[in-house]
Amino acid sequence: MVLDKPPELDPPESSSFYPGDFNDIARVEEKSGGSLFSVNRAPKFMDRWEECGLLDMVAIGARFTWVWKMNGKVVIRERLDRVLINCHAQEKLPEAKTVNLPCLSSNHHPVLFHFSMTTPPCLSKISHSDIKRLR
Repeated sequence: MVLDKPPELDPPESSSFYPGDFNDIARVEEKSGGSLFSVNRAPKFMDRWEECGLLDMVAIGARFTWVWKMNGKVVIRERLDRVLINCHAQEKLPEAKTVNLPCLSSNHHPVLFHFSMTTPPCLSKISHSDIKRLR
């Protein structure tokens, strides 16, 4: 997960961002391959967000953020990595964007959360060294 420098928010504690590998999926379209999508588990995952007043940032870029390969072939793809934010953060930072970057060396795609991106990056031009510089 890569975050740019957060802007000053007033008051800062009222704006919350939770980036990470949540190791769970919320919707059937966030999974390809492997075992069947769990219609019981996904609503529980989303209910936890609602209980905390959080929203899932819509990401641009790669549809899935995690892959599992067997014998060099992709077997399972899932969107496990995401950024959850509260309503206050969404109101204060309307230009914030989440970008799922190309997968270069891990089974997880790096996820960039940018606080004020007006124009998304050209994903085909991002290299491994670009991602290292963002860290």
